[in-house]
Amino acid sequence: MFGLDKFIIVLKSKYIEGYDNGGNLKIRIEIPMEAVEKQEVRDVKKFTDFVHSKFSFLRNKQISILLSNEIVYFKEIKHDANQGLQIQAFIDEIPINNTSITVKTLPIKDKVYVVGTNRELYENLADILESLGNRVVNVVPAFLFPNANKVTLASGDVKNVFRSLAKDKFIDFNDKGKRKEARQTSIVRIEIMALVLGGSLVFLFVMIFMRSQSKPAAVEIATPVPVVSPSASPLPTLMPTSSASAQLARKDLLVLVLNGTKVAGRAAEMKDFLEELGYTVVDIGNAPTRSYLVTNILLREESKEYTQMLFDDLRTTYEVASPAARLEDEGEHEATVIVGER
Repeated sequence: MFGLDKFIIVLKSKYIEGYDNGGNLKIRIEIPMEAVEKQEVRDVKKFTDFVHSKFSFLRNKQISILLSNEIVYFKEIKHDANQGLQIQAFIDEIPINNTSITVKTLPIKDKVYVVGTNRELYENLADILESLGNRVVNVVPAFLFPNANKVTLASGDVKNVFRSLAKDKFIDFNDKGKRKEARQTSIVRIEIMALVLGGSLVFLFVMIFMRSQSKPAAVEIATPVPVVSPSASPLPTLMPTSSASAQLARKDLLVLVLNGTKVAGRAAEMKDFLEELGYTVVDIGNAPTRSYLVTNILLREESKEYTQMLFDDLRTTYEVASPAARLEDEGEHEATVIVGER
């Protein structure tokens, strides 16, 4: 895929624009309302058929998708212990289906911004473009680049975007593309390892065959050397430190599980998952808010030493927000796990 011509797609709420690597506007189409309305894909087939027909000329390109301010939401949040709750509150404010929202945090100097957009919209667009033989390399907010949110980009604006994409670090929503590249890289590595292993086995067989055909050399019997016994001085005893000996037992942590989604049964699934790991689940129920995108964990101050262990256990299967808030409500439980969509 090396040496592909570059191309920029600007995704807006009602339009899609395309610019070549010379900065020229090549296409500008209006998205049919029956396919996409209020930034949500209403009819995937209509959207797919429409974009496929309009962009059928676009093949074998390296594409960057810019998300205009019309479909991106961002907000400054405080960099403190309640950051996870602030992000969830920000998600609840976005006027689209929470299950389709994806968010990234963007630190700028001493401030932190959270940026959110509709994953379903740009992923559908990326899938269509890649089905035509293109490669989508990144999906980035347009506000990161000067003048990239104008009604129509000038040639110089587009070239500035290309230069910035080549050298600067930025937040990228193209998680699906990264996972695909990671899988492709893993496949290549496995194939290389298989070739190396195969070559090593062939070399080994050749060496065994050559040795079997040669005459054995005379074996010289060496004069035995007396073995000197070591002195019986005792080895020093290493005393374990208190931190090494103190092992946290999962069964000692009492956990309350709450369903933070509108999907029935998520709390019961989490209960089974935690109990298989050895945790003690005292009860399950529904969270007051049923729109959590990712799983959140809260622990009492006196049980905070379990934070890292619980976080590591959960993220093997679930997408988990960084532990921040402390558990304040009453009850016998020492930790609360609020199950999210992912």
